[in-house]
Amino acid sequence: MQNVSIVVPVHNEADNIGTLLAEILETGAAYPLHEIIFVDDASTDHTQEVLSALQAEEPRLVIVTHPHVGGQSAAIHRGVLRA
Repeated sequence: MQNVSIVVPVHNEADNIGTLLAEILETGAAYPLHEIIFVDDASTDHTQEVLSALQAEEPRLVIVTHPHVGGQSAAIHRGVLRA
């Protein structure tokens, strides 16, 4: 079985990212989870700070940041390219 990468586009989701990451890690325990790529689509809340704090605790978390809002499709595309 090959390693699994998960791509998650986010925009202004600071309040939800911790819960989502915990659920991904719980579900991913059954798979060879390689990385979880969060693509921050130019959030204006504290999404970037929350992601950075979580990354310090979870080394498989990768943060990709869009400087301008590109939308969900662009965020997924960028995350897949990073994977």
